[in-house]
Amino acid sequence: MLPSQTEGFNCALYRFAGLTDDDAPFVIGVDLLEPLPQSFWIGYSDYSKEAWQWTRVSNPQLHLDLAITGEAQARSAEGNVYVVLAAQSAGALSIDQLSLELDALCPPPQAPTASQGDHHDRISLSWEALELQHPGITYDAILIERAASAGGPYASLAQLAPDSTAYEDIHEGSGAGQNDMGGAAPLFYRLRLQRLGAVSVPSLANSGYRELSNVPTLIASNGTSTGLGDRVSLSWEAVPGADSYELEYRGNDGGSPAAFTSLISLGQQLSYDHLPGSPPGKGCDSHFAYRYRIRASGLGLTSPAWREAVGSRRLDTPILLPSQGTDPDGVLLNWEAVPGASGYRIYHSANADLLADVPDNEPYLHAVSDFELHDYIMVAYCNSNNSVYSGWTNGYRQGWQSHIPGFGIGSASSMVITASGQPLVAAREGEELRLYLADSAAPNSSDDWTSYGWYGPLNLSPALAMLNGKPVMFNGYLLGGVSTIWFERSSQAVPDSADDWIGYLIAGIDGEISGALSPLVIGLRPMAALQANDSLHLYCATVDEPLDTALWTSYTLDAELGIAGNSRPALFDLSGRPALVYESAAKVYYGRSAVAAPELGTDWSFHEVFDTSSFDAFGALSGFDAIDAGGYPAFAFSGVSSVELRLAIASAQEPTQGSNWTYSYVGNRGLACVAHEIALAQVGSGLQIL
Repeated sequence: MLPSQTEGFNCALYRFAGLTDDDAPFVIGVDLLEPLPQSFWIGYSDYSKEAWQWTRVSNPQLHLDLAITGEAQARSAEGNVYVVLAAQSAGALSIDQLSLELDALCPPPQAPTASQGDHHDRISLSWEALELQHPGITYDAILIERAASAGGPYASLAQLAPDSTAYEDIHEGSGAGQNDMGGAAPLFYRLRLQRLGAVSVPSLANSGYRELSNVPTLIASNGTSTGLGDRVSLSWEAVPGADSYELEYRGNDGGSPAAFTSLISLGQQLSYDHLPGSPPGKGCDSHFAYRYRIRASGLGLTSPAWREAVGSRRLDTPILLPSQGTDPDGVLLNWEAVPGASGYRIYHSANADLLADVPDNEPYLHAVSDFELHDYIMVAYCNSNNSVYSGWTNGYRQGWQSHIPGFGIGSASSMVITASGQPLVAAREGEELRLYLADSAAPNSSDDWTSYGWYGPLNLSPALAMLNGKPVMFNGYLLGGVSTIWFERSSQAVPDSADDWIGYLIAGIDGEISGALSPLVIGLRPMAALQANDSLHLYCATVDEPLDTALWTSYTLDAELGIAGNSRPALFDLSGRPALVYESAAKVYYGRSAVAAPELGTDWSFHEVFDTSSFDAFGALSGFDAIDAGGYPAFAFSGVSSVELRLAIASAQEPTQGSNWTYSYVGNRGLACVAHEIALAQVGSGLQIL
């Protein structure tokens, strides 16, 4: 029967263990919050309070564990466990009655963390160290359970010491008595706590899995790397835990098979030679490349991804380098030797005609008489084993090649060669000035140029010259109804931006004019000539390397000299003094300065050289250029209505009249020309006209 209740005493009850599968007891924990001086009784029953069991406790400690057995255990699944503590004091029982719900448990352990494919032969588990939930309580063991799915069923895997924080679940194999973890599918793990033969409710479950590494590298040879040409040699690095490797292949550039097909399954070897007849029906052809892939297997696992490589029996692709305008006899073909090659075949033209079959890599000269581009392609071979063809490439005989450094050039341009050898071009594009600087001394295409510029508004084409190793330029800008002439100088030997230029005004002409400037530098003294509005304008620096407007003088030679029209004069240095040639009203005139730096119109003398009507159907001049030809003035010219190209050379170093000049027919230009398209230069002891 239940003792009568009197004054209670201070204690706390909790349920530690959950229900087990067998008849093992579950445990009630008793924590005394203050010490008792004598023995006392603990009684428990199910919720009906009909079947009491009593235990006398002598020399009580602050913490006690009470194992619940018998009918109270059996019926606890349907109700509460009812616990009574009674202590005898002064001849009376002090009763404290407490009931405990079945789900009022100590917290379960933390869910374990499981490795995610970090190992091929195990799954690593870890968890945080257990924390004691009540004073004095300890645990006997940590239990690990494993299942193939989150919902179970779970089987016991291991029993560990209560202070454990990690466990390695190692795959041993599929034999009897071995720990078989299956394949790559995830496994689920959870933890329980054990005390006095009873276990706690389980923790939450987490999953982990094993994974076999991918093959680190696959190397596939070609004919050059093996030096054989009769096989594709494959090699790879070992994968830990792998006991076999699977190879597949397919054609890489049109060969068969079209899709990946099994080539061979191997054991633990780390290389394989794919031969022409092996495996039967799957041999490698000499004309095709193949794409191979490999993966490893072992411990019930397969590598998750394939490793690929391309190989062939072919030799390396030769790199063919035809000369481009460097050989006067034709196109010189060069290439580097391909290891393993016994010869090279060179094909020419779009029809790929065989040009030559050469046994080594000595340069081969393709003799041509024209200056056109010629296309070539090459293949290296060793017996029947060919390389792939080199890409088409081209070359040409020594001569001229042209390209456009920029776009939209609307009128004549001017060019100088900078101190570094890089060409610099100035051009008028509408009312904007554009400068084009080559990236090297020998630009081959428009990609080899960079450009920059600024807005004028420009109304005269720019004219470049070199002054003391740096470019200078004459320009004309229309500002407020006045045509202004500017001298612009680069602060750098190779100006690559607009910031490298500084300019200043040197003269102005009322109204809008058209025409072209002709520059000249004698020593360190720049000057320019402009034919515009029926006058010849000359601009001369009064000092070497002028730096502002005040250091210039300008003057005009008017119509009394027979000047008319707006053609570009040709100003040039003749034995250290300026000379010029200009056209006016279908007549050509020659002017000569008496001093090195002419600052007045009286420093010049002029005479008529010839009337263009003296040449049949010649018409007005379309262009001309003049130079110092060994101390004798000379100029080349052509006519608008004629394709003839002629040269005039003075018979005296200081000609004074038309009879001092002789003329010769140079050749036929073959097309009508635009203004001032002729360039005359002295090369060695001869003259060249472009």
